[in-house]
Amino acid sequence: MPYRLGIDLGTTFTAAAICRQTPDRTVHTELVMLGARSAAVPSVLFFGPDTVLVGAAAERRAVTDPDLVVREFKRRIGDEVPILVGDTPHEAHDLAATLVRWVVDRVIEREGGPPDAVAVTHPASWGPHRIAVLRGALGDVELEEVVLLTEPQAAAVQYASAARVSPGATIAVYDLGGGTFDAAVVRKTAGGFELLGSPHGLDRVGGIDFDDAVVSHVLGAESGCDDPIAMARLRRECTEAKEALSTDTEATIPVLFPGATSQVTVTRTQFESLISPVLADTVDALARTIASAEVAADDVDAVLLVGGSSRIPLVEQVISTKLGRPVAVDTDPKSVIALGAALAAHQSTVPDPDGLVPVPRRPDHDCTPPELTRPRRRLHRTKVFLGTFIMLVLALAVIPSPFTADTSPPARDNSAPAQADQPGAQAGNPAQPGTTKKRPPRPTDATNRDNPGQPNGDIDGDNSTDGTGASPRAPGPASATSQSGGTASPSAALRNEPTAESATTPDSTPSTGNPTGSAPSEGDATVAEAPPPPPPAVSTADAPAPTATEEPPPPPAQPAPALETTAPAPAN
Repeated sequence: MPYRLGIDLGTTFTAAAICRQTPDRTVHTELVMLGARSAAVPSVLFFGPDTVLVGAAAERRAVTDPDLVVREFKRRIGDEVPILVGDTPHEAHDLAATLVRWVVDRVIEREGGPPDAVAVTHPASWGPHRIAVLRGALGDVELEEVVLLTEPQAAAVQYASAARVSPGATIAVYDLGGGTFDAAVVRKTAGGFELLGSPHGLDRVGGIDFDDAVVSHVLGAESGCDDPIAMARLRRECTEAKEALSTDTEATIPVLFPGATSQVTVTRTQFESLISPVLADTVDALARTIASAEVAADDVDAVLLVGGSSRIPLVEQVISTKLGRPVAVDTDPKSVIALGAALAAHQSTVPDPDGLVPVPRRPDHDCTPPELTRPRRRLHRTKVFLGTFIMLVLALAVIPSPFTADTSPPARDNSAPAQADQPGAQAGNPAQPGTTKKRPPRPTDATNRDNPGQPNGDIDGDNSTDGTGASPRAPGPASATSQSGGTASPSAALRNEPTAESATTPDSTPSTGNPTGSAPSEGDATVAEAPPPPPPAVSTADAPAPTATEEPPPPPAQPAPALETTAPAPAN
């Protein structure tokens, strides 16, 4: 089952916890047994000739090879001065990364697979430099994607998961660990917890400093000793006595020096008198942190005690007296940060609706991906293009093109010679004397389509006239619509040329057996089908309409021949 890992990298002890989510979305956290008999392991490394030991195994080597054992290196992270272990210098951040890598490998061996996310805690008083140094060292041991968060934040996350904390609640975190002290103020928000003000801390205040106070007290009662093995044993006995005084009123410490054996009894009152000045400094740092958050002490909902040394009864008494606020103490202060880090790692991969850790909020405005907006822009450009194209087509239809009158050669006028060579042609055309006709349409190809080379209207090809002696009519506009009796073309209308209807008026159309000059009847349109003699005259309206491919190009612009500008002579 997938899991997330949280690591509490402590100065004296390091702990780890994992977080799992069941199919019903229930989140479970549990501590990982890093040691043989305890969940946490000492933050101690032993560098042998061909091996590196961690935790209790390294602690045991300190008795025989103290020069090859290194501890409390967390305090030195960010310091450029290396730590000499034996004859080899080591950077403090590399030692911390080695310890974290060992924890991850131990958990992978236990769980059978790597975690989905890893979170590592650090003191809230660290600046950007120390955080960046730690992150770079973790990347060197193939732990690039690691969530780094402060120890007070992790503690607040765990506290919120165990107790109901409403949004807007303000919590002061008092973290007194093994080697450092951190004070921070956090506020519960919809997205998690946010830090308020500036965290304050003390780098040289913690459980190991209390151990030194007890050791000094014991050595003051006994003579000194130069044996490192005996001193390491005495220090271990003083640490156990310190922890026992959190619940007992007194503790006995055996002193085993070479050539001398004794016991020293330490009471709780004696122990509290030894650490009271240091505890006063921690409470002052907490008060400064609350002031930097611009929050009054009365506005603090609770003070959360975190860290193994916070179980000392004097700590709770001093804080309650100084601040006058309720104090919340976890049942296992040593594991609070590790459990909170596991929850933070879970939150970094699976967002929780309640929001346990600070996560970036989504912007309030609509962040539509660019792929969803591009089609709208393309549609807008298409509409603009189509609108422009339609307007251009309409403009070309209204404005005459200069190329329509300059592309075709002038057509032959076959009707004028017929009027000049046949004197009787004017006699059969009783037009009104002295009447000036309108300007005829531009000449087109007036030849007979059935007999090429013959004038239009001469069906037999002999330039003869009809029975009345009238000559064939002059050609009209040659367009597919006008010759077929349809509507005139738009180009003819734009050039102010007569259409097919105007060509049949008495002023412009010669009569074919209709001396009154009226428009030909419907029967005149079918006179071409009557048997000769005499052959009826066929007007241009009866000629077959040319197809679109047979239509000749428009003639070039030139002066039209004035063929009928004078009245015809009277017939003899």
